[in-house]
Amino acid sequence: MITDEAKRVRDNTKGTRTVIHTAASHGDLEVVRFFIEKAGYDINLRDEDGCTLLFYAAGGGCLKVVRYLIKKGADINATAKTGATALHIAARVGHLEVIKCLVEEGGADKNAVDNNGYGVLDYNRGYDLLTAKATLFDKPNDAGSRVIDYNELNNEPNDNTKH
Repeated sequence: MITDEAKRVRDNTKGTRTVIHTAASHGDLEVVRFFIEKAGYDINLRDEDGCTLLFYAAGGGCLKVVRYLIKKGADINATAKTGATALHIAARVGHLEVIKCLVEEGGADKNAVDNNGYGVLDYNRGYDLLTAKATLFDKPNDAGSRVIDYNELNNEPNDNTKH
């Protein structure tokens, strides 16, 4: 049951970074669970930049919190004011296990672009780009094709031996 004090705190912190955002970014699952299940916080609570709890957990590399939020129904493709998603944030800081979880367990849109047209792999520059590509694009799409298959079809080797 939510106490009047918990309701007041919850209602007065909408639209700002709260203790639950901080708990999510530091991987404190028990605090996140308390605020969601006991204090009635919205699973998709946003801060002043439109970032949800999932953004904070993904950016902090907090896999247990990410999994919990996905299981509780967090909006996997929610966008911040910049148009970025939690997947963009995980890619930006190179949290490959979180990237994998967001895509495979949460169904995150790996082709999402932000307001500037940057995709997930653009955010991954400076980190292990090849590993991120494999994580994001190794599984076949609905048609059974993989990115690597498409590349191989369109980049046939040049055979200069025929004269």
